Formats: sequence, C-alpha cells, structure tokens
Amino acid sequence: MAESVSFQISGLGNLKRIFDLMPVKFQQNSIKKAATFAITPAVKAVEEEAPEDFGALKEAIGKRVRIYRTGGVVHAMVGIKDNFVRYYSGRKQRPSKYLHLVMYGTVHSAPNRFINRAFTRTSTDMQRRFIRKLKRDIPLDAARLRDKGVIRL
Repeated sequence: MAESVSFQISGLGNLKRIFDLMPVKFQQNSIKKAATFAITPAVKAVEEEAPEDFGALKEAIGKRVRIYRTGGVVHAMVGIKDNFVRYYSGRKQRPSKYLHLVMYGTVHSAPNRFINRAFTRTSTDMQRRFIRKLKRDIPLDAARLRDKGVIRL
C-alpha cells in the first residue's frame, strides 16, 4: 500500500570485513539500529504530510523494523499502527480501517497519497543515515566484542 525504497550497500571495505567477523546476533542488532535510525525522518515526514481532517490518522503513524535471516533482508516499515484506537464523541476510530480510502480516494473524495510524497522527499536521506549509522556503530561494536574476547581483529 505504501511507497518502498530499496537499496544495496557496497564499498564499505574494511568495515565489511569487520562486520563479517561479528556474531550474527550483533550483525542483526547493528542493522536493526541503523534501519531504525534511517527510517525516523520518513516517519516525521509522513506525520507532516498526513491530512488532519481524517481523525486519528496522524496520531496512528508508526514504524517497525524486521530482519529476515534468509537473504539478509531488512524490512523497515512506516504506516498505521494496527492496534491504534481512539475514541471520539463516544465512537471508535481505527485509522488502519480507513487508510486505503484516504490513499486511493473514493467516489466522493480525491486520493491523497501523503505516504508516497513523504517517501519521495526522504529516500536519499534514509540511505545516507543508514550508512552513516553503520559506519559509526560497527567499529564500536567490534571494539566491544574484541574487549570481551569474542573476536580477534
């Protein structure tokens, strides 16, 4: 339903060698922290772009990062929290139930692709932030593991 940004990381040189020496749990932790750090501007941009006349839509925006072991895929998602409920005038509002109506429009309303606009605006920033966070965290994690005697650099 939402826009997606996909990229591969190459050219890290010595950091790639250090990263490969680290245990898998530490690799996944570093990647997850970097993806969470990278997706934060997209969350803020989606919140800015979200229409305010559709109830609880702006409040329900959140992020989730998942790591899939097979294939080394990291999936960072920005969207509506599934379990978000807000009561307004005694009635439940569930933005996850009407997001598609806002995004794609209806017979009575024009589509408002606010998530797509936000992702287009922040996609290059997300890549830069992801790589910057990895370049900062991998040496720190490697030094921590070296001090514990887990890896030898």
